[in-house]
Amino acid sequence: MRAAIETAPYKHPKQSAVAIAHYGPSFADALEKAIERSKGLPVLNAPKTIKHELVPELDRSVLKKPFPINRTYRRS
Repeated sequence: MRAAIETAPYKHPKQSAVAIAHYGPSFADALEKAIERSKGLPVLNAPKTIKHELVPELDRSVLKKPFPINRTYRRS
């Protein structure tokens, strides 16, 4: 029961809204200004590609052997 009480805020989050009451002369003027600002968005550069070399393929006989166990992260 305690777990259900603790998880309730995450299952049913609060809903809220924020409004700005300062529109200047009128809401229509503020809307027109916002539309004009959105038309002038800066163009982003394309992401750069990274040059890399291919990793050599391993022999199948190496991959058929069991992999070593990393005991660092093993639970006691």
